Amino acid sequence: MIAARLQAGYQALLHPAARATLALETYGAAELRRHTEPLIFLVGDGQRVDRSLAVSGLPRTLRRRTVAVPELRQAERLLGRGWNVVVSGDDPAGVAAVAVRLRVPIIPVGVRGTVAAVEPGRLLPRPGRPRVAIRYGLPLEPAIGETPAVLAVRAAQAVRSLIAEDSATWWAVRRHRVDEAATAPGGWRRTWQQTERPLIGGRRAPRKIWQR
Repeated sequence: MIAARLQAGYQALLHPAARATLALETYGAAELRRHTEPLIFLVGDGQRVDRSLAVSGLPRTLRRRTVAVPELRQAERLLGRGWNVVVSGDDPAGVAAVAVRLRVPIIPVGVRGTVAAVEPGRLLPRPGRPRVAIRYGLPLEPAIGETPAVLAVRAAQAVRSLIAEDSATWWAVRRHRVDEAATAPGGWRRTWQQTERPLIGGRRAPRKIWQR
């Protein structure tokens, strides 16, 4: 519990810094305010910055009781004590197993833009407040008799769709016009997609007429 409170304190300090250095755009977060039960927020890959930003994009009432954790064992302990947790999608079957065991909803989260905004090996984002989009999906409740393997597929698919929506439209994703394989967690194509030229201040940088 002490570790969770320390992590929550660290995230409270990180929140204003993230807002000051990044043009954060959040979608679907307000609808989560009504939830009082513990929640599992599932992001697409193991990047720590994605987990931290998934906390930062939440409304204050949720953010104060949500922590980003790297290990499922720690996540399960915190869920049992009433905390919300943010975990990566490196082990979707393990995440689903925890959700089924504790009867806890999974909230898929699509984070797009961090690879372009924060260069590898650096702590601070690029200058100019590059854009990062955070999309929170609908809760995925473990159905009666549903196995962790089936729930894991549903959750991973939901995360991929949320990331794809940011580069297309909701309708195009529903019609499968977006190559969601390109957004597979940890895949090289997702990394390539994430390294698109960052949006400065939430807008795409102007093109230069004359190239040197």
